[in-house]
Amino acid sequence: MNNKLFVIAGIFILIIAFNMLSFAGQEITAETSSLTYKDLKAGTGAVAKPGEIAVIHFIGWLSDNGKKGKEFFNSYDSGKPVAFKLGSKKVLKGWNVGVAGMKASGKRRLMVPSGLGYGPKGVADLVPPNADLIFDIELLEVK
Repeated sequence: MNNKLFVIAGIFILIIAFNMLSFAGQEITAETSSLTYKDLKAGTGAVAKPGEIAVIHFIGWLSDNGKKGKEFFNSYDSGKPVAFKLGSKKVLKGWNVGVAGMKASGKRRLMVPSGLGYGPKGVADLVPPNADLIFDIELLEVK
């Protein structure tokens, strides 16, 4: 009898693990599985889904061994939030993966590896090649 419970529990764990292979509706690959995030404030509004417009404010830092390093952009300073279609190729892959599943009014910290950031090209004098990044994202609205 106990063996049956272990088998059932094992199957249940496998089902959960299989379902976790989806990160915000996207298949996890070696590239996307290295993105991590922490919710700083749970949102109460609409859930951001691929195909929808996410309106965000954000602060971006270079990662200094997993800690905030040099700030390279802050949308709050300009007073202009950024709007983008979730799942589009017009923004960092890390934003598409990390913002999906957020609720409006929420805040999330994304730890974005270089492959989901600006990669080997970097950004002029702001972001060096192959830099890991940290973003604090505030999801203002989902359209």
